[in-house]
Amino acid sequence: MKELDIVIPVYNSSFSIGPLIEKINHWAEKSTLNLNVIFVDDGSQDDTYIILKEHLNKANFSYQTIKLAKNYGQHTATAIGFSYTKNKLI
Repeated sequence: MKELDIVIPVYNSSFSIGPLIEKINHWAEKSTLNLNVIFVDDGSQDDTYIILKEHLNKANFSYQTIKLAKNYGQHTATAIGFSYTKNKLI
């Protein structure tokens, strides 16, 4: 089975992170790929990281979370996420 890493930078996403994880769960159930999702919290000022961890308890895919100490911007957060990938498909 093929494996896929997905990098998702998040910033102040407390309201949208739950629906995002639900959609990834739905897709993972139907997919023939093994998914590993790397969430990079780019120094959010809200409860994004806490809510992310709560929703990931119900995830049916593998994941990693990275919490940056401050906001470095989307490009840097994405690049940091890429450095944590393990699979050929990203």
